[in-house]
Amino acid sequence: KFGRIKEDREEEMTKMALWVEEICVGVGHQEAIAVCLHIQTQQTVNDSLCDMIHRPPAMSQACNTEPCPPRWHMGSWGPCSATCGVGIQTRDVYCLHPGETPAPPEECQDEKPHALQACNQFDCPPGWHIEEWQQCSRTCGGGTQNRRVTCRQLLTDGSFLNLSDELCQGPKASSHKSCARTDCPPHLAVGDWSK
Repeated sequence: KFGRIKEDREEEMTKMALWVEEICVGVGHQEAIAVCLHIQTQQTVNDSLCDMIHRPPAMSQACNTEPCPPRWHMGSWGPCSATCGVGIQTRDVYCLHPGETPAPPEECQDEKPHALQACNQFDCPPGWHIEEWQQCSRTCGGGTQNRRVTCRQLLTDGSFLNLSDELCQGPKASSHKSCARTDCPPHLAVGDWSK
């Protein structure tokens, strides 16, 4: 509502300013307040330039009274599963009502945030890769066991790059050892029948 134009006491009645209502939005309510606006510049001016008698009263009303919908809440990222190459870290993602009470995931309308992400995505330094010991060459009387010991590097794509031994730090582990060192039990040697 617009108030009546204020009269200019020394000249004819001139439309200088009028009342307009501005909406201020607060938390859960909105309020209408009257401001005096210059007609030509559309700028706020002193209230004395408007007709005080016809100033609209301030009004307040509740708004958005419906409870807010559930939203996704994310926990902190956990530790990375690997120190290099590529690792995975996880976090908890919950659908919660405004009061922090759980809600079914389908009630959270926004896209669910990721619960997994890659981490420590850089090539590992070269290192020794030691495989399991193979079966002993004998069951008794002394045998040997072998295993592969190689210098290699884990890359960010999950593949391994085989390198020369000089690029790996530290001593190289043994690739063979003795095994089945117990004496074999005696056994009968059967010869040919005599004629």
